[in-house]
Amino acid sequence: MSWEYTTKRKCEDCAFEYYVEESTLTNLVTNYDICPKCGGKGKVISSRSINDAINEKLELLRKRKSTCVL
Repeated sequence: MSWEYTTKRKCEDCAFEYYVEESTLTNLVTNYDICPKCGGKGKVISSRSINDAINEKLELLRKRKSTCVL
């Protein structure tokens, strides 16, 4: 089983922000921190797992369901 997560990065040279989808199966990839715009080195701004995104959507659906009037 693989755990996927998304990392938001910002280039140190051109300040371009981009997302990198990563997985525990592909943790040996060496060029994940290269900016797609200028080729500079990127630094991590935030990281978010797929599990976090699913839990966020479920909570939103629960709130909608609880406020829905039948």
